[in-house]
Formats: sequence, C-alpha cells, structure tokens
Amino acid sequence: MPNLDPEISFPKTAVVFRSNIRKDLTEIFSDPDMMCHLDTVVLNEREEPEKGKGKGVLLDVLTELWQELCLGYAVGTSEKIPYIRHGLQQTQWESIARIIVYGYKHVNTSHCAYPNSS
Repeated sequence: MPNLDPEISFPKTAVVFRSNIRKDLTEIFSDPDMMCHLDTVVLNEREEPEKGKGKGVLLDVLTELWQELCLGYAVGTSEKIPYIRHGLQQTQWESIARIIVYGYKHVNTSHCAYPNSS
C-alpha cells in the first residue's frame, strides 16, 4: 500500500500547463503509487511559471480539474455522476480516482466535494 502520510513521503514537483491541467494530472497520477506530497508549478500560455506556492496552488489546480470533470464528464443537476465516454479510457479514470483520493487525503477538499461531511 502506498504511503499516504505527507510528512513521511518525499515531495515531488508536478509541472502542469494551465491549459492542459486534466491531461497533465492524469499523466502524473497514472502511477498507482503516486501519493507523495506534490509541489505544484503551473505554467501559463507562454510556458512561464505562475506566481504562487504551496497548498493554494494545488487547491487551484484541483478546483480547475474538478470543474472540468463536472462540466464535461458527469451528468446530473443536483448530483454529478461520472459517465463513461470515448474521451477517457480505464487508465485515465483510475488516475482521476487517485487524484480525488489524493485531494481528500492531502488537501482535505472534502468540504468542497462532500459539503455535509465533517
């Protein structure tokens, strides 16, 4: 089982393009053991690093990914349910599941995804 404790695991720098967050994150999380602490760097359209460091950058990236998934890969009005479409294969959905678990464990985004959880 991968180490989920961010205090023990070694940090990894994750470089993602602002215009390509979903694809970049699914590639990073394609490794089943990818649960270490991420230092996220976002590159703008000119391939320059955006300002910002720490947890806030990761929250921004996860929020943008979540919005893209809700708009393009889920159905429903009050509750969003992912639906399988030709654009994503099993390996990409597994990566997305790892990203959701990562966000829940490391960033505690549960208040966003699950408003009634404590």
